[in-house]
Amino acid sequence: MKTSADIDQLAKFACIRFSEEEKAIFQQQLQDMIGYCSKLDAIDTEGVEPLLHTFEQEDNVWGEDEPTTCDGLKMLEQNAPEMRDGQLVVPKVL
Repeated sequence: MKTSADIDQLAKFACIRFSEEEKAIFQQQLQDMIGYCSKLDAIDTEGVEPLLHTFEQEDNVWGEDEPTTCDGLKMLEQNAPEMRDGQLVVPKVL
């Protein structure tokens, strides 16, 4: 069973704060999740091949990776709201 100190440590790692009521709720929810994982451990997976993806596919639907050239400055100029002398124009911040 996860203790209140465990919940405090998790909250510290996540940079969040729980009220005492929220801690109690989260503690129960966390215990339920851990209990569910224990049920999964009990399943016999002997002889089951591990999957790399949910759907095994024989062919690559994305195609092969092929290197191409990219003119980044030209693309930037096309998408930038304003360019001057090959540089982006941005609002002053100071």
